[in-house]
Amino acid sequence: MGYVTKNLLGNETILSSANVHWFILIRPIIFMMLGIALFFSRDVIGQWVVDFIAWVFKDPPTTNEEIQQMTTIRTNTALWLVRPLAFAMLFYGIISFIKNLIYRLTTELVITNSRIIAKWGLISRDTVELNTNQIESVIINQSVIGRLFNFGTVRVQGTGQAVTPFYAIADPLLFRRQAAEAISR
Repeated sequence: MGYVTKNLLGNETILSSANVHWFILIRPIIFMMLGIALFFSRDVIGQWVVDFIAWVFKDPPTTNEEIQQMTTIRTNTALWLVRPLAFAMLFYGIISFIKNLIYRLTTELVITNSRIIAKWGLISRDTVELNTNQIESVIINQSVIGRLFNFGTVRVQGTGQAVTPFYAIADPLLFRRQAAEAISR
């Protein structure tokens, strides 16, 4: 709460705060695990790919020379097709994990007695400050998974302003209720 506490007005007090839900880290973790699994099973997957191609386009190998040629093709497929895919999935998972972790750790969403304040970003900072008397509505969007794990997108709409979305907020219904209480004061 560094940014928010430094920028409170004289008579302003924090009523509530919200956090980004841990679920935003699940998809990158799944990509990293799939990349690692794909890398270590590349020979098996290469065999499946080559066997499928052989099944579709050609009769199965019968002579020793054809079997040896098919083994070489399997190894090359594992090296040149599966390994780059595994590295790409692992790289995407790592980059997404770091990006989402930074978003989770640097996002501050606070309701005070006079404003809703949001800040996100590590190097570049984005902030939104809406006076509670200028807020028209607080909209919640939750997917099925969001309802199961209790997170969602909170969209705050102020008068004369565009809708401001806050993604993957933990317990969004509680946030909306607390925002409504602050607005009605």
